[in-house]
Amino acid sequence: MTNLRTSMLCLALLSPAAGAVTFDCAKAGTPVEKMICADAALSRLDDNLGVAYQRAMERVGDKPMMLDRQRNWLAERNACKNIACVKELYQMRLRGLNEMVASPWTGLYVRHTQGKVDPNTAKIWIHANSDGNISVNGKAVLKNPAGAKGKERQARVGSWGHVQEGSDTITFGLEMCEVSARRAGAVLQVEDSGHCGDPKATFTGEYRRE
Repeated sequence: MTNLRTSMLCLALLSPAAGAVTFDCAKAGTPVEKMICADAALSRLDDNLGVAYQRAMERVGDKPMMLDRQRNWLAERNACKNIACVKELYQMRLRGLNEMVASPWTGLYVRHTQGKVDPNTAKIWIHANSDGNISVNGKAVLKNPAGAKGKERQARVGSWGHVQEGSDTITFGLEMCEVSARRAGAVLQVEDSGHCGDPKATFTGEYRRE
């Protein structure tokens, strides 16, 4: 069993000051941790999940969302009463993380203007889910001119979409805010309905995957 453990990894990522934390089987405190340490197959699954989670975290780029989902998964795993339950949850989580990374849609996309990152920041996070849907979150900011006072204008969107196999276009949004994105490799061409918050803060433009 390697020192890296996913149950501690996500907690370490919550705070930069926490540093690297390892799962020491000699100090396993919960019944599930003891179960993992005592079973070679579960130990390998935990090792594999640690690698898959790190890879997905790097690809998706949306750390708060990834941490939130990992917390939820850990709570569900820690409620298991037997090896079969723990094994099934690991296998499901591994499948979801691997599908997330394999999807051509998954990634953090940043709007560019004339080949450079747009100073009026706009970012869209997309990742695939094991149920065939995709999750989309976005934030656009219209910065105030130099010396101007007042709050920056913002637009936000978060939604679920579904991509048919072979499709290169998705549409998502909430209420009157509708956003369409067409993918060409690592580039997105995005247009919005103009009703995504402040009318002058828009998602429209060309985005490149980080």
